[in-house]
Amino acid sequence: MFFRPSHHDYPNLAEYLRTLRRQNERASEVVAVIAVVVGLGVSFAFALLMREIGGEGFSRFGVLGLFAGLGLAFWFTRRQKTRPEALLAEAREVAKDMSTRLERGRLMRDLGQPSMDVLEECARGWAKVNQLLGTPFWRDADIPVHYRTIRETVLNSVEGAMAEAILLFRNNLSDSHGLSDLKAMAGEVLEEVVFGKPRLPQHLPSGFGPARELADKMRLLVNEVETVAQRAQEELAPLGPATASASLDLCIGELRSIRQAEAELRQNLGQSSQG
Repeated sequence: MFFRPSHHDYPNLAEYLRTLRRQNERASEVVAVIAVVVGLGVSFAFALLMREIGGEGFSRFGVLGLFAGLGLAFWFTRRQKTRPEALLAEAREVAKDMSTRLERGRLMRDLGQPSMDVLEECARGWAKVNQLLGTPFWRDADIPVHYRTIRETVLNSVEGAMAEAILLFRNNLSDSHGLSDLKAMAGEVLEEVVFGKPRLPQHLPSGFGPARELADKMRLLVNEVETVAQRAQEELAPLGPATASASLDLCIGELRSIRQAEAELRQNLGQSSQG
């Protein structure tokens, strides 16, 4: 039926969207705290100034100081975002919308099954990489710095690729969604009653091709990470002074492989952004 929740059919995509949704909520809380702290600080400074001056309008300028502080805090948080951070921030907003649609079984109507499948494949790669690099071995504070660099590089690349993947489909989300638009819902139910199933997009979205390439690159990256993870654990388990040099040589080779995979991902991201 129309209201069958499709998030069970796309578990990795659902988990990724929920993760970004939680990040968006935490980011909003941090901005709110910064705004309050800065706003109170500026307000307090205005208050001291006005008391020293001894003029009228003490409380009025204090309130103005609070609003000035809020504006300054908002400007500061926006100013500090680099391009990758701005990309993730934008993706978090889209993910919040997508997550709601997916939970209510409506995202399929907007994107169609091929696009949903390719997003699930991308998210599967994202989940696998985070699983491989989220073990105690890779999170150990004493892990050699070159392996820590590999981990950070790969995780950042995967996060950027996933953010780009969902942003490729942001323009395909319908204007009306959620339970508030009863007219749209009634039309969708009528479609299912008349045609036996809801109508899906007849053409692939323009973002499908770039997303397909991202999914293919993600799969290759997962294979590389699996190889590096296995060799790293084998080499570092018995690591001693006599084997340190040989282990470093191996790590250098693996780091170059990861760098090549990352370069391919970035090249693909650049091409999809220009498209």
